[in-house]
Amino acid sequence: MRRAFFLTLLLPLLLACSRSSSYETLVPADATLVAAADGSQLLSDSLTTDLLLHNLKDCGIDLQQPLLAFQTREGNQCVTVAVSDQARLQKALEQLAGVPMKDENGLLWGKTASEHPLQIVLSDQALLLMKPAPEQGEKRLKRTALALFQQEESQQFCQTERFAALADLQQTANFYIAPNGLQTLFGTKADVVNALLPEGLALRDFIADGTAQLNPTCACIDLQLHGQNEQANAFLDSLFSALQRPLEGRFISQSKPTDDFWLGISADGKRLWQQLKPLRQMALAAEQSSGLDLQALVEGISGDLTLCGNLPADSLQANMPLALFAQMRSGSAAAPSKTISLGQNSLRLQPLGSDLAVTMSGTAAKALPQPRQWQAALPETPLFLMLRGEALSQFVPQNLPLQLDLLTLSLAPERTFRIQIHTQ
Repeated sequence: MRRAFFLTLLLPLLLACSRSSSYETLVPADATLVAAADGSQLLSDSLTTDLLLHNLKDCGIDLQQPLLAFQTREGNQCVTVAVSDQARLQKALEQLAGVPMKDENGLLWGKTASEHPLQIVLSDQALLLMKPAPEQGEKRLKRTALALFQQEESQQFCQTERFAALADLQQTANFYIAPNGLQTLFGTKADVVNALLPEGLALRDFIADGTAQLNPTCACIDLQLHGQNEQANAFLDSLFSALQRPLEGRFISQSKPTDDFWLGISADGKRLWQQLKPLRQMALAAEQSSGLDLQALVEGISGDLTLCGNLPADSLQANMPLALFAQMRSGSAAAPSKTISLGQNSLRLQPLGSDLAVTMSGTAAKALPQPRQWQAALPETPLFLMLRGEALSQFVPQNLPLQLDLLTLSLAPERTFRIQIHTQ
């Protein structure tokens, strides 16, 4: 009787541990980021030669099925692929990758010996690679991994409507970023971005989806933002309605070889003021610009508006060498000549013909070696951002096995942000 009682308790657990899970079922429904990629294209690309999966692509992995990458709500970064030959893949992991595999709970477990170790879990149908979040200990990570293999249907992302769209690959990869995913992607810069949003809005109020296409020396990412509430959608509508006229490239000649970022927008000053006015920083800026009619100055802008300079490691702190150039509306008041003190920085406003130039004092930057001639590739767009050098290193993960050279962002048709990342 007692034995039957314990068997009744243990049977569901034993069944769960021995369940043969398809790799698609491992992605949790509450993942903050999910991407589906063409594994055969991705792993044959020169951009991925340093990845573990590249060395295993011909060793029992089914690359006819999309490769799935995701991030759990705890911050664990994961990749899962379908398995066609478990024994062959286990042998490759042990002999080629040097990862001993141990049988526990009906699954094979291993860990790489690299500086950033990966937890590896292998079943007869799925290979799971997990890079742990900083606060995840080994025992907790293994519990999390085991839980992914034991998920009920209601806990699986593959049961959601979004999964079918992700798995329909027309490019190298499709991706979806959940409400908390943007916050996670921006990391320590999330507070900076949130501060630039109107009162009551934050990154968690937006989701994103899009596609990525990989080339030997460049990745092209098309991303669309969607609001999760009425205020977020109204903000996006207002933002895109203000970005209509293409940039002229009026101030490209003002950029210096030392500049590691360049931002240009085609601005209507009156609409721009309506965008800026709700921002939390505008009240402070108005207080510190004594004797200057900030609203009249902004509303006088019509055409190209450019911000360029350097973003050192302590960006948004003191001593940033920045310059702003604005094309002014015909008939607007003449640009003033004025110096404004902003904490440890000082702003100098001065006319530039009929336009306005604003410079911020800062530490002189070193010229970048062999700067790419990005100016010639300026597309027809109302928005263009260029990052390289120190500025680029602040907005990409530090442990990528790639040497990144240049990132550009522009606004493509249908409210699409186009990001192009070039490698050295």
